[in-house]
Amino acid sequence: MSRSVKRQSLFSRFSRHRPRCSARIAVVLLCLSAFFAPALAPHDPLELDTKVRFYAPLVDLSFPLGTDELGRDTLSRLLYGGRISLTVGLVAMATTVLTGAVIGLVSGFYGAGSIRC
Repeated sequence: MSRSVKRQSLFSRFSRHRPRCSARIAVVLLCLSAFFAPALAPHDPLELDTKVRFYAPLVDLSFPLGTDELGRDTLSRLLYGGRISLTVGLVAMATTVLTGAVIGLVSGFYGAGSIRC
């Protein structure tokens, strides 16, 4: 079996699994919305406007998810909060990968007996 046939069959098996495809689409959309938050956010997430305090969702179309107790737009705050969450997750992942790589390199260089649990 050639490599392209294996790759094609793997892709076809992956694309037929609907929950997996929908989860992938959701994750990609969340990452894109967080990445493009400055362009997508209708208002500044830190702007205070006490005249629009406690707006319920969809009452005013300029605030689709409503406002909080200080009059800040909830949608804008969610989009910008997603950016922070993704940054924290990526930094944690990079730290874990680098730590594991260093431990693996040291273990491979000095032998498996150098690291004992």
